[in-house]
Amino acid sequence: MFIDSYPFRRAAALPVLLFLSACGGGSDAGAPATVLASVQVSQSVDRSAVSVGDRVTWTMSASNKGPGATSGPVTLVMTVPANISGISVTATGATCGPAVSTLTCTIPAGLAANASASVVLSATAAGVDKLASSVMASGPDAPTCVAAASCAATTTVTAATLPNVSVTASVDKASAIVGDKLTWSIKALNSGNAPSAGAVTLSTSLPANISGANVTATGATCSAISGNTLSCSIAAGLAPNASASVQISASAAAAGSLVTTVVPAGANTSCATPAVCTTSTSVTAAAVANVLLTGTVDKATANVGDTISWTIKAVNSGSAATTVVVTLSNTLPANISSVTVTPAGASCSISGSSVNCSIPAGLAVGASASVRIAAVASGAGNLVNTVMPGTGSSCASTVVCSSTTVVASSIVASTATRPQLDAATAAGLTPVKYLAQGGKSLPASSLPVDNWDPTAGVGDVSTFTAQFTVDAAGKSDASNFVTVQAAIDAAVALGNKVPPVFIRVQPGTYRETVCLPSSGTPAIRLYSVDSDASHTVIVFNNGNPTVDAAKTNGNKCNSSPANPIGTSGSATFAVNAADFQAKNLTFSNDYVKGSFAGSNQSAVALMTQGDKIVLENVRLLGHQDTFYMKSGNVDQVSRVYVKNSYIEGDVDFIFGRGTAVLDNCTIHTLNTGNGTGYVTAASTDYRNAYGFLITNSRFTAETGTPAGQIYLGRAWDEGVASLAAYGATSPNGQVLIRNSVLGEHIRKADPWADSTATRPYSSVPAGALPANRLLEYGNTGPGNGN
Repeated sequence: MFIDSYPFRRAAALPVLLFLSACGGGSDAGAPATVLASVQVSQSVDRSAVSVGDRVTWTMSASNKGPGATSGPVTLVMTVPANISGISVTATGATCGPAVSTLTCTIPAGLAANASASVVLSATAAGVDKLASSVMASGPDAPTCVAAASCAATTTVTAATLPNVSVTASVDKASAIVGDKLTWSIKALNSGNAPSAGAVTLSTSLPANISGANVTATGATCSAISGNTLSCSIAAGLAPNASASVQISASAAAAGSLVTTVVPAGANTSCATPAVCTTSTSVTAAAVANVLLTGTVDKATANVGDTISWTIKAVNSGSAATTVVVTLSNTLPANISSVTVTPAGASCSISGSSVNCSIPAGLAVGASASVRIAAVASGAGNLVNTVMPGTGSSCASTVVCSSTTVVASSIVASTATRPQLDAATAAGLTPVKYLAQGGKSLPASSLPVDNWDPTAGVGDVSTFTAQFTVDAAGKSDASNFVTVQAAIDAAVALGNKVPPVFIRVQPGTYRETVCLPSSGTPAIRLYSVDSDASHTVIVFNNGNPTVDAAKTNGNKCNSSPANPIGTSGSATFAVNAADFQAKNLTFSNDYVKGSFAGSNQSAVALMTQGDKIVLENVRLLGHQDTFYMKSGNVDQVSRVYVKNSYIEGDVDFIFGRGTAVLDNCTIHTLNTGNGTGYVTAASTDYRNAYGFLITNSRFTAETGTPAGQIYLGRAWDEGVASLAAYGATSPNGQVLIRNSVLGEHIRKADPWADSTATRPYSSVPAGALPANRLLEYGNTGPGNGN
């Protein structure tokens, strides 16, 4: 046996070679019985030198050279080299166990004279190394190696130096009409680490029904199209990361399916998959108009006396302009007055409860006409407005041509325990007003007014081009990752001087913590193209009391690691950077309350600290402290806009000192089991007039949550340990909940609780204590207090 005196050299550039020699069994002293069997053992390897990724095969053989059969089993123990993968074992005349660090095989008794058994182990070399293996034999017939060297084998693995030319094909149109021009692009990219050694040929089978074909080659030469085949050649020497391309343009000459297939040839040349070398375009015979109608309303909830606006939009999504007058009608709801109709690109008339409109012929492809109908709600109830298609128009579905507004009978009277804003004051407290200033330090007079308006949301993700992709089941390279944090790190490495970086997350569950650092991070757009946010989940289970003796398991955005982890450290996803946007994602913390002892069982799903954060169609899941909106320090104003999203929790699950607007969201309270709960806990700085605005939203609750027991919120006197410590510069949380539907779980008479420092709730100043800034306007629903 060779003994390595320097065991740590395996991590160095020159790996250690370990030999395990085989030993034969010895015989007892005294006169032995006649030995009829003589088993000779050997081991060999098919290749002494390979490259990473090559297959290597070791063969163990045991041959009976004696005149008689073996009297007992022969056991062969082979050392299995490290740094291999894809192991397969084939035994002939033997049975084997699993191949881990060793492989043990047994040849049954009775191996006849001149008979033999063998075991073949095959595997892939996974890294640069020396793959050393040996075999030891034992058994009652004293099997031996022919020589010590014949039972050991070594293979040297080096890095492969090979070209790898990958070919892809694409077409600029998946669908077209006869006469449209199409362009096919063929690209050959050398993603290997050596120049191509020989010529690469590309044989492209073109569809029959095209005309006027034109070929443009870059880095390649092509012959004239022969029949339906285009042959091109790329000379040897295509450098690593270099590419050549061929573009073919032609017009669709007839209806049908235009299929193009590229067949590459050459050393180390292939299509990554057959699909990427085939394109298909569906060609229709004639262009037709297709006018689709939609109907929307500007308010999901309103009060008697409010003005409500309905918008009807007709879009020609077909392939030709309209040739006839398009008609439509709109059935108005009852209980409205002062109706006005404003058409654009159409003409309309009112007849009773019906608005009848027509759009002249000639509406171009992609063009639209619209009709705006405004009216005053004159009575309580559900106002249902319905758009009816007529000649040349249709609704994609019934849902998109119908809208409902819930109108409350009156605004709740303001009381000391449930103060309501007056209409004039409420008119000035809009999402745009809340978000107009920020990004710098208080007081408000020093804040720049940039009139930030993110209400359009993140945008249409189908139009985004991802620079990085995350797929838990995918590959990992320079632009593809299996974790979200790895993609974030790649984006951060680009620096903050680049345009927004788009990261597409494939549906799946990503169990990790993620941090977007404040320094050097570019604007990031994190999204899934799957509109069901529940299909793409980023989740972890740290809680405030989670024990972390090494202080390494908390979120890396927490600048003060602690044990236990603490509230900031518990965040599954933390955004310290500015200008972050996310869409179609779930951020979750599935910490189970009570997993660790402690009075504070908070567990944050999403924590934001940077300015100008936009979230659309996201789900924030947790229990206590689900959504934490903070800022870099008490002087800084950081803004967050949340649209069309779902947030759930049970205690203070929307909290922090950030300035935030939650627009058209579902705020879902989980049943705590103890009969109480708090939705918000704002710690707005006393100098900041704008904390949380929740508008046009729905407050719902888990089944079993007691009626009339859940608070809309309380002030979080952040940093104030007791009532006696509360002073003139202490936080004073600001929350306005308006035009939202409140479920029956909300307390009717007194929906605002005392502060976390036991500061009694009061809507007016009380001695040295300021008035609370927790307000409502225009809410409806069973929890509204009517």
